[in-house]
Amino acid sequence: MSNQTTDLPVNLLGEGLKENVQFSLCSPLGVGGTVRYFYVATNINQLGNAVAFACRQNIPYLVVGRCQKIILSDEGFDGIVIKNESNNIIFSPDSSEVIVDSGVDLPSLINLSAGRDLGGLEFLTGQPDTVGSALYGNIGQNKLSIGDFVKSITILLNKGGELSVESYPAHWMSFGNGTTKLKNLGVTSFGPVILTARLQLTRRRKDEILRLVREYGNRAKITRIDKAIINIFKDPDEFRTAESCLDLARVSSLKVGGARVLRDHSNSIVNYRNAKAGDVRALIEAMKQRVVGRTGIVLEESIGYVGKW
Repeated sequence: MSNQTTDLPVNLLGEGLKENVQFSLCSPLGVGGTVRYFYVATNINQLGNAVAFACRQNIPYLVVGRCQKIILSDEGFDGIVIKNESNNIIFSPDSSEVIVDSGVDLPSLINLSAGRDLGGLEFLTGQPDTVGSALYGNIGQNKLSIGDFVKSITILLNKGGELSVESYPAHWMSFGNGTTKLKNLGVTSFGPVILTARLQLTRRRKDEILRLVREYGNRAKITRIDKAIINIFKDPDEFRTAESCLDLARVSSLKVGGARVLRDHSNSIVNYRNAKAGDVRALIEAMKQRVVGRTGIVLEESIGYVGKW
């Protein structure tokens, strides 16, 4: 980490700005080094202001939700980590559309929609992501993904230090199997930030929605395990799941340092004994190599790595 300090006036970002915060405290795996600055944005305006300030000061920024898809190195991050907790949801009174902030967590969106007899996203039950994270990686299962429900998206773009808010139709995102135009850019320190999305939901009876929520929830009990991260790898194609490939390669016995593959959930890792970020990345690489060696299938991570490795 750099010892250089930057004057960050409290009156610009508020008292919520913290210095020298351990990323492991907000990581579901409990790994990651020190971040130079940490800021929680509770609405879209705060999120935009934090990004704008970082750009003016030429400080790298990283916007995260629940940190489910990010592994920060043990070396930390010499910039600002902005935790996105924006939570505005606007349901259309005349249609099945909803405009949702990127910081809204998926369980809240699903439950609030169900209360208005709006469904369609039940397949995301058990996914501990925010809307922004889900959109960034186009997460899904059972041949459905969140991108199937997007009508438009609003993004904060950094154009050489100048910020602009742009709205695009769904096809601009190039939604694919566990990927999007934004994800293909890689994890960058000055990249685009998803602000809101307009989603097209489906009219459905509340009791039917709750039945589906229970069904998908029973399949996703792993999300309740402490210090675990799920869905490490994307499904290689529509015919095979990453989990089935990992099971075939028998990766359940693999462990590195304090990290190991979660028993009975081979596409997941648990920090069972003070694991480091380096342990986690080394274990993920060992899992990939085991699958290639035994099945010939090359799996691709659904997560991103940040920092110096």
